[in-house]
Amino acid sequence: MEKLFKHLSKEEIQKFEKFISSPYFNNSTKVTELFALMKIAGQEKLHKQRLFSSLYPGEKYNDSRMRKILSDLNKIFEKFLGYCGIEKWDPLSVNTQMLELMQEKGMSDEFSAAYRQLSKKMASEYFKEDPYYRSFSRIELLHYYAGYNKLKKPSPGGLEKASFYMDLQFVYIKLNLMRDIMLHNILNKEKYRRKIEFHDEVMNFVKENLNLIIKEHPNLYIIYLTVMATADESDPSYINDLSAFIKTNEKKFDKSRLGFYYTYLTSYYWTKIHNGERSYYTKLMEIYRHMDRKGIIKSERYIPHTIFNGIVIAAIAVQDDHWLEKFIEKYKGDIEPEYYNDVYNLSLAKLLFYRRNYDLSLKYLNIVEYKDPNYFINAKTILLKTLYEMGDIEGISYTLDSLKHYIYRNNTLIDLQVHNIKMVIKYFKYLVKLKNKDTVALQKFLEILNREKTFVPEKNWLTEKISELNSIQLA
Repeated sequence: MEKLFKHLSKEEIQKFEKFISSPYFNNSTKVTELFALMKIAGQEKLHKQRLFSSLYPGEKYNDSRMRKILSDLNKIFEKFLGYCGIEKWDPLSVNTQMLELMQEKGMSDEFSAAYRQLSKKMASEYFKEDPYYRSFSRIELLHYYAGYNKLKKPSPGGLEKASFYMDLQFVYIKLNLMRDIMLHNILNKEKYRRKIEFHDEVMNFVKENLNLIIKEHPNLYIIYLTVMATADESDPSYINDLSAFIKTNEKKFDKSRLGFYYTYLTSYYWTKIHNGERSYYTKLMEIYRHMDRKGIIKSERYIPHTIFNGIVIAAIAVQDDHWLEKFIEKYKGDIEPEYYNDVYNLSLAKLLFYRRNYDLSLKYLNIVEYKDPNYFINAKTILLKTLYEMGDIEGISYTLDSLKHYIYRNNTLIDLQVHNIKMVIKYFKYLVKLKNKDTVALQKFLEILNREKTFVPEKNWLTEKISELNSIQLA
C-alpha cells in the first residue's frame, strides 16, 4: 500500500484523507489510524509488524488481523478511485441516477425541477463526449416516461432527442475505435482487410449532420477530422482543418483535454516523419513550442515519457538546441518517476552529442537503463554516432552486433521498432565500409539512402557524414 503515495498527488492524498475520515465511507478507526501512519512514512516501505505494534501497542502480532485492516484500507482506496473517476470523467451520471431515484420514489415535482435545471446545464456544456451523450439520452428517456406516471400523453420529442443522442454516442465511440485501429495498423505496418462494421453508416451520419456537429459537438468533430486525416494522408485539408479548429477554440477546452487534442496533431506529424517525410519536423516543433507557451505540455501530473523523448528528437532535428536545453531543465521534474533516469540522461546525451561534446555524451549514455525498447534503440543509435565521431570502429562493430541480437532476443518489439533497428544496422555498416572509398562509391551510397522510401533513423546525419567523406576524397 506504500505505492498509494507514489501514484497520488499531494492534492489527491489530502482528498483521500477526507474521504477515509468520513464515517459514511469508513467506520473503522483503525483503518483511519493506519492511513495516518502510512501518510507519515510516505513512500518508505513499512513492515506489517511495525504497523501492528503502532496500532495495537503491547499486543502480540496477529497476521490475519493485520491483513484484514490492510484489506479494508485497500477496498476504501479502490472506492475512492471510483468516485474520483466518476467526478472527473462522468460527473453527469450522478445527476442521472438522482433523477432515476426521484422517479422511482414518486417525487414528481422534485423530478420536474431537477430535470429543468439539469437540461439547462447540459445545454450550456461545450465539452461533449461519451458520458455526456449517454447521460443526455437517459435523462430524456426518464422525462418521457415520467409523463406516463402523471397519466399524461408525453410528447414523442423526448424519444427523438434520446434516439439522436444515442446515435451521437455510438458515432463518437466508433470513430475513436477506428482511429485506434488505424494507428495500430500504421505502427505494425498492417493493412486492415476486414471490414470495419458500420464504417459507411458512421461516416454518412457525420456528413449529413456536419454543420450541426461543427457548431455543437466539437469533440466529435475533432475525432472525425483525426480519423479522416489518418485514413487519407494524401489530403492535407483534414489535418489543416483540425489544427485551425483546435487553435480557434483553445479557450473553450480544459487544459487536460487541450493537451490531449494537440497530441492528435503531433501523432499525425510523427506518422508522416516515420514515412520518410522529414519536413514535418518543422510543423511538429511549431506545435510543441505552442504547447509550451500555453502551458499544456504538462496537462496531467507527469509528462508521458514518450512525449518528452519525442520533443527532444524533434528539437534536435530542427537544430534548436537552445530551446531544447531550456525545455529539459524546465520540465525535468515533471518526467514520470519510473522513467526519469532513462529520459533525463538520454535527453542530455542527445543534446551534448549535437553540441559535439562526445565524452560527456557517453557519460550520460552509460547511465541509461533501457527500461523501454525505444530508449535502447535511441541510446544505441547515439552511441554508434559518438563512436563514429571518435573513430572507434571496433566499438561500432560490437554495438551493431548487440542490436542484431536484441531483435532476436526480444519478441515484444513492434514492427516499427524492428524496422528502425534494421535500418540502423544496414546504414551504419555501409558508412563504416565507406571510410576509405572513392567518390563514386560515396555517391552510390547517397543514392541508395535517398531512394529509401521508409523512415531511416538519423538520415540527415548519415547524409552529412557522406558529404564530409566526399570532401576529404576531393581535397
